Amino acid sequence: MNTLTKLRILQEKSGFTQQQIAIKLGVSFQSVNAWMTQKSVPRKKMLVSIDKLYFETIGFQEISNESYIETNEKVILLKDINWKNNLKKSEIVKDLLVLKMTYHTNSIEGSTLTEGDTDAILFKKEVLKNKSIIEHLEVINHEKAIYKILEWSDLSYFTSENLLELHQILMQGILDNAGKYRKHAVRILGSFVPTANPLSIEKKIVEWLFNINKKDVDIEQIAKSHAIFEQIHPFSDGNGRVGRLIVLWQLLRNGYPPILITKENKFAYYKYLKESQLNDNQQLLTYFFNQCILNFVDIIENNT
Repeated sequence: MNTLTKLRILQEKSGFTQQQIAIKLGVSFQSVNAWMTQKSVPRKKMLVSIDKLYFETIGFQEISNESYIETNEKVILLKDINWKNNLKKSEIVKDLLVLKMTYHTNSIEGSTLTEGDTDAILFKKEVLKNKSIIEHLEVINHEKAIYKILEWSDLSYFTSENLLELHQILMQGILDNAGKYRKHAVRILGSFVPTANPLSIEKKIVEWLFNINKKDVDIEQIAKSHAIFEQIHPFSDGNGRVGRLIVLWQLLRNGYPPILITKENKFAYYKYLKESQLNDNQQLLTYFFNQCILNFVDIIENNT
């Protein structure tokens, strides 16, 4: 695949503007525009940066064992920090988590709100006239859901009642069947991954709960349990948002930092989920989770 094709796919799949691509690559808008209009070609050093941005956003096909081990070790080193208490005591860190996670998790699911819009609704309590009630509720409800996850981070056992309550909080005023398992068949849009038969959901959730409640789990186990939950797809809507909140709960319960899966990484995220679900290959999703954790720790450190 040539560089021009990579840039075009990157722009199409991520929604980045040429200006945003330029900022991420540390070059001028004029440079990116010239590459995409074939008036010039990037230098060798920049080709490496373009490849890195492409694969971070669209997704790797494979990763080296060295990179996999390195990111695992970096995340394990952060495990000694008491992230639960830091989040509960530090309003700055908590607000940062609420803003970033709410904005990105809703954007992944199709929200048109910007991060500035999300900030205005969350912290300035504004009502945005050009945005729907549903989009406002998605923000308000997700904030409540994060607070509930922080409250539950000391739980010794996460139950099906907790799961249904979390969905109820998240989808209140949005879904008629908020807090209830679906009663109909569904398919994951754009995916061939089979979801659970409605009659088997409760049984599969019991099995899934057994795994997420294990203590001292590593990131690979957390990533795998997330992929399993998304394949069960127990609700008619809100599965992605609930699933990512459960990942936050597992991380905090086991002493890890929070994770931030961004809208820019959406296609890579979906690719790695599918790889886990269809081929039982956890390496790519685990590596991705590690990177998302490390990136969010950097955001925290740069803003506190």
